[in-house]
Amino acid sequence: MRRAALCLTAVLLLTVLSVRLSAAVVFIAGDSEGSLNNETVDSDAINSTGATISCIGEAYLLGPATPTDNMGNTYVGLTAAGSAPGFRWYCDETATGGMGHVASWTGTLGDAPCIVHLTFSGTLGAMSLDQQNGGTDTDSTIQAGSVTPSTNGQVVITGINAYDQNAVSIDGGFTIPTGGETDFNSGLSVGCGAAYLIQTTATAANPTWTITGSPSADFATAAAATFKASVAAGGLSRRLLLGCC
Repeated sequence: MRRAALCLTAVLLLTVLSVRLSAAVVFIAGDSEGSLNNETVDSDAINSTGATISCIGEAYLLGPATPTDNMGNTYVGLTAAGSAPGFRWYCDETATGGMGHVASWTGTLGDAPCIVHLTFSGTLGAMSLDQQNGGTDTDSTIQAGSVTPSTNGQVVITGINAYDQNAVSIDGGFTIPTGGETDFNSGLSVGCGAAYLIQTTATAANPTWTITGSPSADFATAAAATFKASVAAGGLSRRLLLGCC
């Protein structure tokens, strides 16, 4: 009888915990900026205090290069979408955040660089990267391609190089943070943007970006990636239930 009561209590408690654990990832801050000299670009300073991951996305004409920041974080490149032009995410999965966090990227003259910067708390840390994909299109809509997280509660990020257009919207429940989109600036910067979705239950995600028109040449590119939460919803529940039921 006592064991049954404990089991019932555990089930009720874990019903509440599973909801909280599945939403462990929290968006901290983000920004996007275009180059003013067709070669280098810095993001605006953000307050990323509490961040556990920092991701910098690069939209370019010629090619990417490892970015830096003023927090001493070390960024590792994910798979690029497209070649030239293209888009590539760089992330530090054990990042340090803080006040005045600035992301920087030095490309090559003619790169027309545009940068996006997203930070989150509640991610797993090292080895949190789970899935990634990338796509290109010559139309006014573009998808990075479907990604299906392997665990609940993950954050899905996506970024776009809109080439000589502007990223205006995204579907699929994704959020473009305030300042998360930068318009095309002829001769200086391509258009770029970033968005995110924090899932409760793991499910396939393949949002569609809409840009202002079809790129005049070449193509637009988009890249997506998913990162595990510090505690996957359901994992703790199963362990506790096995221990008391």
